[in-house]
Amino acid sequence: MRKFLLTLAVAVLAVGLVLPEVFAASFKFTGMYRYRGVSYDDADRDNTTEDGNQKADMLMRPRFTAVSEGGKVKAVWELDLGSGSWDAAKTAPKVNRHYVQFALPGTKLKVQYGRDDYFSPGKTLVTSSGLNRTQGWEVTGKMAGMKMTAWTVKVAEGGAGGSGGPFGGKNDADVHHIGITTKAAGLTLTPHLTIEADGRGSGTATPDKDIRWWGLNAKGKVGMFSLKVDAIYQEGTIDYPSSSATVKDIDIKASMLQVSATTKVGKSKVELRAFATSGDKDGLAASQSHGLTAQQDGNNELTRFSGPKADAMMWTNNPQIISRKRYSTFNISAGNETRSGNGNGGTKGNGLRVMEIIVSHPISKKLSFKGNLSSIHSSESAQDISGGTQYVSDTNIGTEVDASLKYKFYKSLWAQVTYAYLSVGDYGKSTAATKDFDNTWCWYFEIRHSF
Repeated sequence: MRKFLLTLAVAVLAVGLVLPEVFAASFKFTGMYRYRGVSYDDADRDNTTEDGNQKADMLMRPRFTAVSEGGKVKAVWELDLGSGSWDAAKTAPKVNRHYVQFALPGTKLKVQYGRDDYFSPGKTLVTSSGLNRTQGWEVTGKMAGMKMTAWTVKVAEGGAGGSGGPFGGKNDADVHHIGITTKAAGLTLTPHLTIEADGRGSGTATPDKDIRWWGLNAKGKVGMFSLKVDAIYQEGTIDYPSSSATVKDIDIKASMLQVSATTKVGKSKVELRAFATSGDKDGLAASQSHGLTAQQDGNNELTRFSGPKADAMMWTNNPQIISRKRYSTFNISAGNETRSGNGNGGTKGNGLRVMEIIVSHPISKKLSFKGNLSSIHSSESAQDISGGTQYVSDTNIGTEVDASLKYKFYKSLWAQVTYAYLSVGDYGKSTAATKDFDNTWCWYFEIRHSF
């Protein structure tokens, strides 16, 4: 009995010493539950096949947050629980995010490491798409009176071999970013640089990539308009460790420009937006494929704009059917959909040029409207890059009209329904086609609870 009492006393003492540390952190449980669906027809614009379809999916995303050290340290762990379709069985839980963020002592900087979203200024070049949710490091905060953001993410961790490079180890693939924000002449200016370093090249099959995106994000107020400008110049090289007569190194020279002007008209918000990425005029032989589904000219120059990780980290905020983003991220698996305006010269754009007006209006306290009228063109006409199909020389993808209604049942619960219609042009039409393209229509719906 004496030994038992002694053991119990020691255990109680140990618990008493540990408890203050255990409960030094505050815990929060948040998340969201989403159910969404889509019904569509002629999404690929091809009138020779019937691709109409209806589908839905469900997702629950619980998030656990622990804050300690008086708010100086935060840890996040987030799961994905759901099914891929209406009738699918439950899927195994997956970790969506996990990271630790802490204040760097003696500075105004925060350091984060783990799996999370990483962004470029204006969320233009690198956006929150899920596909860029990967493991990395990030430093944010103020230095010398300016705001700074720097991060690096691991695309692939290789072993021995590969050619390596100045910003990545052998057989590795990494993406690095730095941006500095300052104010001048009433404008907020953020010059930034993103680097993709991929040293996994192997012979004529897979190239190395040393690609840089030099960007400038600017925003400010001019009269009655709020202006935003994103300008990016892409340059670099795609290098094959072993070249041949049909496989040669490629120089990249491409660009992107996005300009928007927003103002209030009564209770409505009206935005005028222009978006453009460069394309390629000439075709690419099938033997010269390098994973960017891009074209090149006779000088081995790639002038079609592409994003990091072959567009996986870039998702432009363009009309719904073209970008699958503005109102719903549901994938309709159609040839129209293109994340960055970078396609294959067939049904997707060879670069992209969009002119549009976007209107948002609060109908009531709970019900709101958002819609757009958009003119969509490819920067260049479709090209024969597969060695088989010839296309008409036309850049008109079409005119898209989107209309969306969102109703808030409560602060944490809303539902949204969206109709998107694309009156198609002749871009990507085969010279052998005997009929015009069919127009595309889509109905989207979503109900979401955030807690």
